[in-house]
Amino acid sequence: MVYKLILLGDGAVGKTSLKKQYLGKGFSNDYLPTLGVDFTVMRYGPNDVNALQIWDLAGQPGYESVRKTYYAGTGAALLIYDLTRSETLRSLSSWMVELLANRKSLYKMPVVLVGNKNDLEIDPEENIRLRNEAKRYASRLTMQLGVEVPYYVTSAKSGENVKEMFEWLIDKLQLVVQ
Repeated sequence: MVYKLILLGDGAVGKTSLKKQYLGKGFSNDYLPTLGVDFTVMRYGPNDVNALQIWDLAGQPGYESVRKTYYAGTGAALLIYDLTRSETLRSLSSWMVELLANRKSLYKMPVVLVGNKNDLEIDPEENIRLRNEAKRYASRLTMQLGVEVPYYVTSAKSGENVKEMFEWLIDKLQLVVQ
C-alpha cells in the first residue's frame, strides 16, 4: 500500500529536518529552503510492502501556485510550527485553508500538530502560553475534522518525539485505509 504524507508550515520551521531525522539522515544546522517540493519514499512493514511518500512542501511565500498541484491524493498531514516563533503557529490556519481548498475533503484524514525546535532556548512564560495556544488549536481541529489531532512537541536536532510522532501518524493512516 502507498500512503501520501505532506509536511506543511512556514519556511524554516524544520519540516525538512524532521523528515531527515525520522529517516535517519541526521541533522544539519545549515538552513537550505525547500524549493517547490522535496519528495522522499520510505518503505516499511513486512518485506517492505508499504510505502510512505513524504512530500515536503516549500513554506516560503510565493510557492502557493506550485504547492497546490501536490495536494491531490494526500492521506495525512503534519502541521509544523517553530516553538520560538509564535507567528508560525498562527499561520497554520492559513495552511489548513490551503489544504482544504486543494484537497476538497479532510474526512478522517490524520493530521498532527507539531511544535518543533524544543531544543532551543525559549522564554518560559512565552513557551507555556504558546503551547497552551497550540493545544487549543489542536482541540479545535479535532472538533472540525472529527478525528483526533494530537499535539507533539519535537526537536529535529535531538530527535525528541520525532519517531513517536511519525509512527502514530503511520498507524492512523493505515487504519483509515482499512
